[in-house]
Amino acid sequence: MTVLGQPRRARDMTGQEYCKGCRRAAGMNDVDGGVISLGLHWMVNHYSNNEERFLGWLVVQPIQHRMLMSEMTINESKEFGIMVQRLENALVTTYNASHADDKIEIVYLVRLGESTLVERAEWHLHWHLVPRTSSLKGKCEGWDIVKSRERGLRPAPSRLEIEEQMNLLRHALKSS
Repeated sequence: MTVLGQPRRARDMTGQEYCKGCRRAAGMNDVDGGVISLGLHWMVNHYSNNEERFLGWLVVQPIQHRMLMSEMTINESKEFGIMVQRLENALVTTYNASHADDKIEIVYLVRLGESTLVERAEWHLHWHLVPRTSSLKGKCEGWDIVKSRERGLRPAPSRLEIEEQMNLLRHALKSS
């Protein structure tokens, strides 16, 4: 099943069969909360690493295989800023509405992607949108935000919590 359209089979892919980003865009692997299409060129899902993730941590990526920002098309580049602005607004609005006691104060937008440096990339170009809430202020900020689970500052979200957050996000994005 895929949210982005008809699923592609591995043999139909254009050489990126080892790229998890391409497989996700093709609907070949499921992720808690599903994938949300953000127009013709972008998609977002909840971060899936069970060891690190916490509620609201999103990953946005181009639907097409891109390894470098310089490979993005003009249309992908033009849409990026508007898409991230809409996504941040929807995340902050939906999360804060259901977590009034621990609101998002800032959303970090980070491109790490060490896997893009190897011959057979594990993931293509992608960015993490990582929310820092008021309870983490002074305890886990900036680059350290990704260690908040390791430090016991954030609980692991349940599949149901992720599904609910992504459904709220889906609804907010449709109405924006």
